[in-house]
Amino acid sequence: MDAIDKTALRLINEGLLKKGDKAVIGLSGGGDSVALFYALISACKDTGAFLTAVHVHHMIRGESADEDLRFVKALCGETGTPLTVKKINVPENAAKEGISLELAGRKARRDAFEEALRRGDEKADAKLFLAHHANDREETLLMNLFRGSGSLGMGGIRERAVITKEDGFSYEIIRPFLLFTHEELLEALVARGHIWREDETNSEDKYTRNAIRLKILPQIKQLYPSFTKVAGRYADLMGEVSDYLSGEALKFLENNAARSGGEIRINAEALSDAHPALAKEAIRLAIKETGGLTDVSLAQVEDVLALTCAQSGKKVCIAKGREVRRSFDDIVFGKDSGEKAVKLKYEFTDLPAGEVLDKIKKDDNYSFAKWFDYDKIIMHGSGELLVRTPLEGDHLMIDRAGHKKKLSVYLKQQRIDEKKRKTIPVFAAGSLILAVAGYRDSCGFEVDEGSKRIIRLYTEEEQ
Repeated sequence: MDAIDKTALRLINEGLLKKGDKAVIGLSGGGDSVALFYALISACKDTGAFLTAVHVHHMIRGESADEDLRFVKALCGETGTPLTVKKINVPENAAKEGISLELAGRKARRDAFEEALRRGDEKADAKLFLAHHANDREETLLMNLFRGSGSLGMGGIRERAVITKEDGFSYEIIRPFLLFTHEELLEALVARGHIWREDETNSEDKYTRNAIRLKILPQIKQLYPSFTKVAGRYADLMGEVSDYLSGEALKFLENNAARSGGEIRINAEALSDAHPALAKEAIRLAIKETGGLTDVSLAQVEDVLALTCAQSGKKVCIAKGREVRRSFDDIVFGKDSGEKAVKLKYEFTDLPAGEVLDKIKKDDNYSFAKWFDYDKIIMHGSGELLVRTPLEGDHLMIDRAGHKKKLSVYLKQQRIDEKKRKTIPVFAAGSLILAVAGYRDSCGFEVDEGSKRIIRLYTEEEQ
């Protein structure tokens, strides 16, 4: 029994494929994916699962890629397997997003696979089958080691993983070939008389993975011939460690972190007191949630952990220009939440004072509005009314006796971090701050029954 038969039998016996399952295979036309294709054809025939293939044309390799597409179309036609073809200009996407061709290619394939998985019966279990094998796993382990990855990266390629999207759609990724080498898969194809396509770029060492495969691994295996199996066992072990740590780190974050506006704030003291392994895993999860772990190294994670001993305002730069900062008692992980920014606006209103007071009392559709007596303002303020950001010398009126407080002192007392203190909108009359967006107003400028000229301050989402 060869690798293809063993895999088909395992898919059936272990329930990895069941009647009614929606199975999608990424079919490049290379030997590994063709071997998996035949294993799935056999297993689906026995279980009654529905199989569809997806081929992504990356628009990179010219006529050779066109030949791959023709080969895959013929293969699916011979077996009666539905095929989805996606042509995606990967070089153009890589240039637009400022990422490598490898990463742009992975994103293109992921999007195409997910599109196919979403089609059809929504109640069916959606499963994506990929042809990664034992050699892919050892290459990935070395790549992550060289990059300085932690236990998550050293777990390498997982055989099974459940992916849940933001809209609630979920599917399972299954890689049933991790127990077999590339050579074993090709031997099975040759024995059956099947053909496949060779990607000529696999022999080019300009890509990191190829360089590891072509230059580094042969030297390792001269010293340690069983390295492939050892690497697989080590990846399994580190995967178990990573799963345990991730579970504990999630519990830690539930107890010691707060989420708001696309940010995660972790209590610095709790992070410092935690076991270093747990603290680093919590940091990784926070980084992942606020922008992803791509290009984030173990050294950067350790730099973030060092913020627990730093002063408020200190920052650490991580991948792609992102920052993690110390803000008073917290370590803050930020991301672009996708929310529209808001700005303050003001207007003079013709509403009489009595009606304004009624609206304030009833909070009648004016939840975010603030009201000021303009005549009281000009008695104390000097300068044009402006909505702006804080300036040196700004102050608040903190009571009706006319006592003042520096705006900078107030903002610091409110534990607003330095970055936000510089950009928070304020409503000012000269250096007199009438209101701070989201915080307090100055005292003594409230509308009363005798108010004549009234200002309404409100927030408006920027278009």
